[in-house]
Amino acid sequence: MQLSANTAELAQAAVSLSFALEVPRDAAADDDLIIRNNITGEEAFTARVSECTPTLSAAVLIRIKMFVQRMLEESLQELSAQAAANLGRSGY
Repeated sequence: MQLSANTAELAQAAVSLSFALEVPRDAAADDDLIIRNNITGEEAFTARVSECTPTLSAAVLIRIKMFVQRMLEESLQELSAQAAANLGRSGY
């Protein structure tokens, strides 16, 4: 999954996120599904296969929602900081 956000030309700020889902080949119930940040290489989110099959558990849904909110908040804060810095250098 890739997400990019950018500002108007005047501020010229941009932020990109890229994640990949890693699933073990012969996954057992106690194996982990991993969402990895492709930019940093770090594990961003993990869940046991047993929490995700046959449907996502309530706990995993809550954790995913919190993970997505955190990623969006951090990205928007970074975008705002970049835009403010670029506007400041332009005299705004």
